[in-house]
Amino acid sequence: MLTNGIITGYIVYCNTSANQVYPEQRIGPNIPTIRSVVNGTTMASTFYTGLNPFTQYSCYVCANSSVGEGSPSMIVTARTDEGVPSGAPSNVVALTAAPTSVNVSWDQLPTTARNGIIITYEVKYSWPLGDGQLGTMYVNTSGTPNQLVLNNLQECVQYTISVRAYTSQGPGPFSRDILDSSLNMYAQVPQLPDVLPNSLTATSANLTWSCPLEKNYTVISYSVNVTVNNPSSVDADCVYGKHLSYYFTVPGYQRYLCIMSMSLIPFTSYSFECQCPQLQQSSLDMEPTNM
Repeated sequence: MLTNGIITGYIVYCNTSANQVYPEQRIGPNIPTIRSVVNGTTMASTFYTGLNPFTQYSCYVCANSSVGEGSPSMIVTARTDEGVPSGAPSNVVALTAAPTSVNVSWDQLPTTARNGIIITYEVKYSWPLGDGQLGTMYVNTSGTPNQLVLNNLQECVQYTISVRAYTSQGPGPFSRDILDSSLNMYAQVPQLPDVLPNSLTATSANLTWSCPLEKNYTVISYSVNVTVNNPSSVDADCVYGKHLSYYFTVPGYQRYLCIMSMSLIPFTSYSFECQCPQLQQSSLDMEPTNM
């Protein structure tokens, strides 16, 4: 290297665009160049922080003397390591694919938010378990398509769904939760659930029922009516402390009801009826199940 004077240090220039490193070659948008001054001649290196992940940088060095900068060196290029994605997928949409399946789709993560090579997307879906608790599952795509089918879902349950992207360094943030309205699995006039009494005793019963067949709306809650079929035939002495009818409200994710011991009148015929009051079921009749 020709010094043409006493070297007092070095100046290192780095830029993310290979054809815009030398000042005299810059064309198009003005992309900022990182300038690092190394004073003295004992250190022939410099260290950069705060660079963008998975980005190619082009660099060159100029020697500095008392009269100014010398000619630039040859350009060298290097790419920074991958990082985790800095953004979340957008436009997440969920549509019913089958009675217990949903197709989830989303837009590919923008290049500026990838920070590496996207190797998979992860779909998270959650549903209520009761008492403020949630069930949660995670499913990963095979490769990097922008859609995934969730199978073996529960009928009559509303899910919240979100998506995030992965690089080799780990996951990025989840997208905003969406409520899967396509799993609002009820028709406007659904068939009433069939109620099955079991575990009967003289004064108690367990009731279970199935989800209605029509599935266009979410069940928020069920109402269960328990009524004596022929009140006039009941011995008044047996009614003390009990009721001739009961009304229960049960959360939509629950399809069972335990009528506690000593609540029912022994040796009495009852009707059990389950309805979805939010869907205006009061105009529909069902055949009673006798006990």
